[in-house]
Amino acid sequence: MNACIKIIFLLLLFHQLSQNKTFAQNNSLTYEDYSQFYVDRPGIADSPYIIGINQWQVETGVDYFYRNDKQRWNIPTTFIRTGLTPNTELRISAKFIQEDSLVNQQVMADYRVLGLGYMTIGIKTVLLPQKEHAPQIALLADIYLPFIGENTFRPLNSGHDIIVLFDQPLTSKMGLNYNIGAIWEGFKLNPVWTYSLCLNITIAKKWATFVEHYAFLEENGTEEYGGDVGIMFVPKNYIQLDISAGTSFIQEKQYHFTSAGISFKIDRHKNKVLYGKKEPHYSIHHRAYHNSYMGR
Repeated sequence: MNACIKIIFLLLLFHQLSQNKTFAQNNSLTYEDYSQFYVDRPGIADSPYIIGINQWQVETGVDYFYRNDKQRWNIPTTFIRTGLTPNTELRISAKFIQEDSLVNQQVMADYRVLGLGYMTIGIKTVLLPQKEHAPQIALLADIYLPFIGENTFRPLNSGHDIIVLFDQPLTSKMGLNYNIGAIWEGFKLNPVWTYSLCLNITIAKKWATFVEHYAFLEENGTEEYGGDVGIMFVPKNYIQLDISAGTSFIQEKQYHFTSAGISFKIDRHKNKVLYGKKEPHYSIHHRAYHNSYMGR
């Protein structure tokens, strides 16, 4: 309960900052910013870019994990984003999970669990837009809802996370996206500290790739280090297809995961002067399975 109160306080604070005139004049984004197509999947790192007011973005896909003698399918995992204020977006995620126990690499059908995973709701708010050589910086806060979903996949308590997001342009075709923060998923009392470093590269007009390193660190000494790579393709305006794969290590045990998905944006802006006749700019930033999945 205390965690929820803290997050609600943060949401109200971020909303007040977004409405503050001085803050908005110095830090608000333009319609030109919103015309860009920033996608948070695939990968671990979140980007510091947001969706504009009157815009909706859906990012969905299928994930496969193998770890702890279990395999898990998220079929699908879906993520919805929309603008709340000129500097803040609302984010809701949910997934349907199939988890199988394995014996000698064989699926044990009698030990299969199907059901809705827990949902998250949160905000991302831009603290500092990208200017010249300085990175764009945003703050992400999510609440993990323990009263929705299959009992096996529900956290014991309400959880939350607080992540600081950065994106540093390196060249016209390359950028470094990095995050640092803490996750209280509700399965354990102590937080999981996390960081991620992601190099994004545009390789053609509608193609991009990324390579990423990340870690999840628990206070009891359990550490997970991993990496993943992926490729993204934009066949039409505001539509992205992606595929990625990665591996991680916990106490010398190796695990792996793969993901494939589609993302699209619905834009209902009416401003013809600032927006509407310009081709969207595609900049690949990403996120997919933000949950650590450690110890489960």
